[in-house]
Amino acid sequence: MFLVQAVLDFPLATPSLPPVIFDIGTGSGCIAIALARSLPNSIVYATDISQKALKVAKQNAFLHGVFDRIRFLHGDLFQPLTTHYSLLTTDLIVSNPPYIPAGRSLPPEVLKEPRIAWNGGWKGCQIVERMVRESWDRLKPGGWLALEMDCTHGLWISALMKRLGYREIQVLKDWSGLDRVALARK
Repeated sequence: MFLVQAVLDFPLATPSLPPVIFDIGTGSGCIAIALARSLPNSIVYATDISQKALKVAKQNAFLHGVFDRIRFLHGDLFQPLTTHYSLLTTDLIVSNPPYIPAGRSLPPEVLKEPRIAWNGGWKGCQIVERMVRESWDRLKPGGWLALEMDCTHGLWISALMKRLGYREIQVLKDWSGLDRVALARK
């Protein structure tokens, strides 16, 4: 949950009241749930391409008492937000997208997860690049993007964000000292 802690610790801009958060690729809902619990006035929209993952996320949200503040939507990245809610912009986008390069040796606990949840393509950049590009149009001016990433992607993501016009770009190291989270402001 380094991503959630980074978002909560980083001096993000004052969001609208109540803050609206998009958790893209929510999986089991850990990020959406943690943010909903930590930011009790927030409204969280959580998307995932997997119906099975959304079922688990809904159960987890119910167990943690935040089911009523998270809208779970099925679809690819931002698509369900525009289809179901016509939501185009937000204060904060968070995501732990699939970023592990295909072919990398992985511990057994990761291999138990569905491949779609961790496989980021040949270099691990396929979904991450889409997230960075598509987030630009979904953020309000001054809004923030926070992504978990592979520890080898810090320079690449920073350069991509800079080319697209993001500012205040930060690459944060995890507790092991590895690049792990990219933060950027629109």
